[in-house]
Amino acid sequence: MAYVVRLVQSDDLPGVSFMIRDASRAAEGQELDKKDSDTWRPVDLTGATVSAVVSDAGANVQIDVVAVHVLNAAAGEVILYLNDCVFVNKAGRYDCEVTVIFPTGQQTVYDMLSFDVRERINASASV
Repeated sequence: MAYVVRLVQSDDLPGVSFMIRDASRAAEGQELDKKDSDTWRPVDLTGATVSAVVSDAGANVQIDVVAVHVLNAAAGEVILYLNDCVFVNKAGRYDCEVTVIFPTGQQTVYDMLSFDVRERINASASV
């Protein structure tokens, strides 16, 4: 399932934060429910780096890179910073692929984020 983040053209704040979780393992004190991500174990990102790339929806060709910062490694929590992204300046639908690079290899997050950027209303100075 792709999660849709709705943005307005040229907005770049705040960042988008989320947790990377393992759908095959239950979180501590939870019974695993494949349909409920709150029951999934957070991926420990200690020692890992996280990257993200953006493409036009369905195009599968990179058009932008998103800066990613790990907020809480043990909890799998990251934030995407959009302030240097070009894609937010053009209305449209975009896919975002997140990859975790561990010291032992890389794991691409299966579910993609989707960005839906709507056009900004152009207000005249006389309003």
